[in-house]
This record gives sequence, C-alpha cells and structure tokens, in this order.
Amino acid sequence: MEKQHIRLYIKTRWLLGLTATQIHDKLTTAYGQGVVSYCTVTRWIQRFSNEQESFEDNPRSGRPITAITQQNIDAVKDL
Repeated sequence: MEKQHIRLYIKTRWLLGLTATQIHDKLTTAYGQGVVSYCTVTRWIQRFSNEQESFEDNPRSGRPITAITQQNIDAVKDL
C-alpha cells in the first residue's frame, strides 16, 4: 500500500473520530503487521491536527539521495 493511501486512510478515520489505536489496529488487520507503526499513525494525526493538509513528506536535511546531477556530470567530463 502506498504511503499517500495510508495517510489518506489515517486522516479520514481521524476525521470520523477514531483514535490512533483504533486506526492502527484496522490497518494492521487489513494489511498485516508492519504496514505502518503506531508511532507513524500518531505523528500523522498530530500533523493533521495542526491543519497540515499535505500528504507529502517534509524535506529532509543531510546528504541528497542521489549525487547524479547535470552539474556533477559536467564536472566529471571536464576532468
């Protein structure tokens, strides 16, 4: 199941008044253990409580996922 689908499910059930425990239990029953952690469910409920509408992850700091950029390709070609 894709992350956005899980997040939409969490938000919908939260708006219907289910608790984080109930939402996590239903997801685990439907998709199996490990589909999403209880901590993740509570984190997304907290984000929705703060009126964050996006289902996307926040940008992360640190090293980029990939180092392949046009700038790097050009730098290697110039060597």
